[in-house]
Amino acid sequence: MSLAAASLAFLDGMSRCAKERYRVQLLDEASGETLAVASPYASYYADPFLLVARGERWLFVEEFHCPSNRAHISAMRVGENLRVGEAVLALDPGCHTSFPFVFEHDGAVYLLPETSQARSVDLYVCEGLPDRWRLAQRLLSGVDCADSVLLLHGGVWYLVTSQADEGAKQRRALAIYWSETLLSGHWTPHPVNRRRLYADRPHGYGRNAGAIVRAGDDLLRPMQASTRYYGEAASLMRIDALTPERYAEAPYAGEHATARIAALRSTHHVSAAGGLVAWDTRTHTGWFTRDRT
Repeated sequence: MSLAAASLAFLDGMSRCAKERYRVQLLDEASGETLAVASPYASYYADPFLLVARGERWLFVEEFHCPSNRAHISAMRVGENLRVGEAVLALDPGCHTSFPFVFEHDGAVYLLPETSQARSVDLYVCEGLPDRWRLAQRLLSGVDCADSVLLLHGGVWYLVTSQADEGAKQRRALAIYWSETLLSGHWTPHPVNRRRLYADRPHGYGRNAGAIVRAGDDLLRPMQASTRYYGEAASLMRIDALTPERYAEAPYAGEHATARIAALRSTHHVSAAGGLVAWDTRTHTGWFTRDRT
């Protein structure tokens, strides 16, 4: 990178951190204890995902480094009484990387981060927690998709994402692709994509705000629901129909830990696993304004 490009990245990154920092918090559902996860100097954590695998609990986050104006994925072990271990650089594929959707399937751990800057949706498989990952399959290429999650439902895999229009990054619509196998190189566009749900809404409205949650017979999709600025609010949607031909969702009115957290002011993202809930809130809402809640 040239000196001019590095200088511009520095200015852009420091400007971003001055107006839109986030704070990650943890909740132990059994004890009710909460913890604010401290981020490093000149960086902030966002997009927390929880993983319970191989007898351990992990917190994966986007770590945005202000001076370089880009992020990588970091991970921390979560022990008893919300003791959080030292952050480890888990994945840095060489571009801005965020939204570390991490999950276990058939004994393997997978990571599906957002790499929209590279115009790809890439699935990694873990070869050693938390920092050894191998590219398992490029699910989509030549697309600008943000905040993607995977769900196995009714014997079919669904990739639920937010896809930008060509040349109009701020206009994103709910997009779904499906496949009969996880490690498929071909994912079929869902008919709902033609409806362009949420494309007319500003500030990332409709983007995933965490993994899809199973709550009894319900499938709940945490969704960004900001109307004034990005990271203002989140809500929970109940998925009422999900097949390769049909999709329908509606606001969720029930009781669930993620719903209670999503209802808090300035919630941006929420995740739950292993008796823990992790979420982030936007703490800076402008150049000189901080959210005091």
